This record gives sequence, C-alpha cells and structure tokens, in this order.
Amino acid sequence: MTDKTRLTRTRSISNLYSKTYKVLVLCGVWSDMFGEVEKSGCWMIWGKDKNGKTRMAALLAKYLCEQYRVLYVSAEEGESLNFNNICRWAGFTPADRKFQILDYVNIADLKKRLTTRNAPDIVFIDNVTFYHEELKYGGVRQLLKDHKKTIFVFIAHEQGGEPYTSTAKMVNKLATVIMHVQGLRCQISGRVPGGVMDIDEVKAKLFHGEEQE
Repeated sequence: MTDKTRLTRTRSISNLYSKTYKVLVLCGVWSDMFGEVEKSGCWMIWGKDKNGKTRMAALLAKYLCEQYRVLYVSAEEGESLNFNNICRWAGFTPADRKFQILDYVNIADLKKRLTTRNAPDIVFIDNVTFYHEELKYGGVRQLLKDHKKTIFVFIAHEQGGEPYTSTAKMVNKLATVIMHVQGLRCQISGRVPGGVMDIDEVKAKLFHGEEQE
C-alpha cells in the first residue's frame, strides 16, 4: 500500500530572505520600545490588580488607533465608570472613530467580527480570565492561526509572580511583546528592544519610593 502522505516542503535560506512582512508603523517611545514588530500574533499586558494594567492598555490603544482600527473587548469592566474615566484619562475623544468598545462577547462571535470588511487590525482582550475556558487546550494558537492579520493584546492578572490561568501562561509564551505592570510602571520585554515606561510618572515614583525631580 502506497503512503500518499506528503511531507511538508522545506524552505531555503533564499526563500526565507525573500519573504516580506507587514509591520506596524510606530514612532517615538513606542518605536524605541517595540522596534520593528509584525502586524500579527499576540502581545500581553499582565500584573497585579489595581496596578495600572487597564491604563497601560488604554494608552497603547489610544496611540495605535491613530493609524489602525482597534477593538477593545472590555469583558471584565464593561462600560463601567472606572473604564469610562480611564478612557478620558488616556485622552480618547469622539474623534477617535477607529477605536471601538465591546462588552464580553464569546470567541465564536469575535471570530465572525474579524471576517467582516471593516474588521479591526488590533484586538484588546480584557481579560484572559474571562476567556480561559474558550481558549484553553490550543484555543489561543487556533485563534492566532485563524486570524494571522490581526494583533491580539491580552490583559491578564498576576498570581504568585506569574500570569494567572494556564491560558495566560500560554499567551505569555507566544507573545511578541510582553508588558509587565507594577505600581503604574511597565517593564516591556519579549522579542523586542524593550525598556521601562511610566504609565503615570508622579504616581509611579511615589509607589516605588523614588524622589520627585
């Protein structure tokens, strides 16, 4: 009996070097921290409760929506007063039409939205805990595989010095950009240049016991 299974085709170094990539257009501090990053895959923002994760996400979303369509899935807070205030603090205005907000929506419905004509380029999922059951057992990898032209920014809680839930830990392993938030200060690492960014400079220095200039 003949084995008709085809082996995966190998690629030469010439094939690799001739490949083109779609990258985000970034400037200033974002370019310094993120470098040349692909417009695909996943990023992660994680940290303990009430340390500035949502504020960091809002600042990043505000910057990105100047050029790209951004969807923020606010599964944890919805359109609460706190989330409203954070958006105002980050500087969002009615002119930011490329920024859209959505309460919790299941992954199947989210995938449908990502196939529409005006699908978002970047999706923030706040947070992983609400999607643990839907994304475990390979769900994260499948989501990234099905939507290779989308960047997913996952927000996750911290427990015991690690991202909370096995799903969050998987995201952390796959993430191109990792943003760990502590005391309104963000340590950026991953497959990027990285660095440190104060989300709120005055409050961050107070939290970390540093003198004000």
